[in-house]
Amino acid sequence: MKHQITLANFGQNVRRLRLAAGLSEEDLAQKCKNLKYGVPQLEAGAVNPTLSMVVAIAQALGVDPGALVDGSPQAAFSGERPRGTQWRGQAAGLDGARADADK
Repeated sequence: MKHQITLANFGQNVRRLRLAAGLSEEDLAQKCKNLKYGVPQLEAGAVNPTLSMVVAIAQALGVDPGALVDGSPQAAFSGERPRGTQWRGQAAGLDGARADADK
């Protein structure tokens, strides 16, 4: 049941952000060229989008993918990590372990 609530929240967030961006459903679909499903189905929470679809929608709306999933304040999506931060693997020292394995 929680999974369905999450999909409904995702759909509500897509709709809210789409309207805030002044886009029609058709506009969003055109910006997301590879949408498997229609925007109305996504906004209704009737389908489970793939991760690549979530990223494509976020990029089309100019928000971070997290804004679609949890409704967090939208930040511009750059596809890059913020300056001064580390990927989880780097923080755990895994980048060094991988470099040593390559030797």
